[in-house]
Amino acid sequence: SANGTVALANGVSLNFETKSSYSFQIIAADSADHSKTATANATLNVKNVNEAPTLNLSVGTLASATLTSPLAGGRATITIDESTAAHPLQTGDVIATLTASDQDQAADMLHYLKSNSLTDVVFDSTGAFSYDSATGQIKVANASKISFETRRTIPLSFAVTDDPIAGDSASKALTTAVAITLALSDLNESPIITSASSLTIAENNRAGTR
Repeated sequence: SANGTVALANGVSLNFETKSSYSFQIIAADSADHSKTATANATLNVKNVNEAPTLNLSVGTLASATLTSPLAGGRATITIDESTAAHPLQTGDVIATLTASDQDQAADMLHYLKSNSLTDVVFDSTGAFSYDSATGQIKVANASKISFETRRTIPLSFAVTDDPIAGDSASKALTTAVAITLALSDLNESPIITSASSLTIAENNRAGTR
């Protein structure tokens, strides 16, 4: 540079996680005699800036589970068959796997939460599903509540928060949240006789007597 300015080249971006520092030489030449120069070594340190956690969603081992709307903009939709007598869902069936990663810290240091609670990770007001933050699995917790006739969709909410950059007082914790809609597919179910009674009829009645 003619004025000694160090500038970022076009098309280049800095990423602390990829490269935390750059070393280069600065050479100054005498304007009257370019053979006369001075050289200095310089190091440019890249400051680590906290970046929000990333969530990744995939369908689980349940045969009917389909990712009908992939995770985008903090929302996703998974379609599964309802639980019926002929095709019951089982406690522990894996509907999906939702995992978190972070560029600035290990995944096991992230904080999984539901709203302001640190105990329930997935918010499911029906109690139909549970979440295991160690494996990332969303599982069936109560199959009797997964009925198309009762509700056609079950909403789940999930959030993960990281820690600020250590030693940086200006750094703040960041949270990434996702809303997952579990859409239930209606399955044909056998009729149910809801009432029955014992009747008495006199003998010797003709056919068709009611």
